Formats: sequence, C-alpha cells, structure tokens
Amino acid sequence: MVALHASDLDVRRDIQAIYDRASAAALATKTYADAEALHRWLDTPDCVFADFGQRPKTWTEMRVEVVRGLQTQLRAFSNQIEKIEVQERTATTTTVVRGTAVVTDSAGQFGPKGVVHEIVTTATVQDVWIRTSDGWRRRSHIKIVPNRISTVDGKPMPD
Repeated sequence: MVALHASDLDVRRDIQAIYDRASAAALATKTYADAEALHRWLDTPDCVFADFGQRPKTWTEMRVEVVRGLQTQLRAFSNQIEKIEVQERTATTTTVVRGTAVVTDSAGQFGPKGVVHEIVTTATVQDVWIRTSDGWRRRSHIKIVPNRISTVDGKPMPD
C-alpha cells in the first residue's frame, strides 16, 4: 500500500465529505429535477457515467436510467473511498457504493412472488475528480465491479 502525503489525506477527507453530502442528497432525491440539481452540484458539465461493461454516457443519455432509479425506495445510501490517487489537480478514487432499498419481489427471486424485502447492494466505482475554482467536481463515474446483492432481509447472499 502506498502511503498518502498529508495533502493527499486532505484531498481524501474533502472528497469523502462530498460523497457523504451527495449520499444524503441522493436519499432525499424524489424527482428528476432533484437528480438534476444534485448532478449540477456534484459533477462537471462534461461528466460521463458508465455501468459495468458499458460505454460511457453523458448525463442527457442517462436520463431514462436516472428516472428508472427514482422508482426504487432507498433506506440508506453510502460511498466509501477505498483508494485514492492524487496528481496535482486530479484525484482518482476507487469507491464502494452501498445502497439499502425496499423492493417488491415480483419475480419470486427471493421467495414467494410479491413479498417485500430489504435488499442491500454494493458496487465498486472509479471516479475521476477535478479541482475547480468551486472545489472538487466529478468528471467521470465508472462502475468497475457490477452491482452485487450482499444481503436480503439481513441475511448474507452467497458470492
């Protein structure tokens, strides 16, 4: 493991604080307008997003997926930096994203069809951050490990 310099630790602290604020805002997001406001605050205008194994997309191209995601009732959401690399005005983070949602099992994947479950999912993303005059802003958000259901109703799921 590479030791971080004091200034790198400051960057890590600053970006983790942004993740924490963005996670709280994501929990409060109910409409596309809310999501758009979060995007304008968090991301550079040219920020790109990619799901695991997919090509990067602009915010405009992500609209359908953002709207679809708003249908999921989140109970908790967090981003935890696992690794950070800082080079001048750019920082690259590898971050574990964890969400807890209440989901109706319409397919019967976790038992009888129609039963409501609390599901915790995790994914790993790599974000590139740029230091701007307004502070750190995210330029890209790439999922490098696909979503994985880690627990259903508090019970661990096998890998």
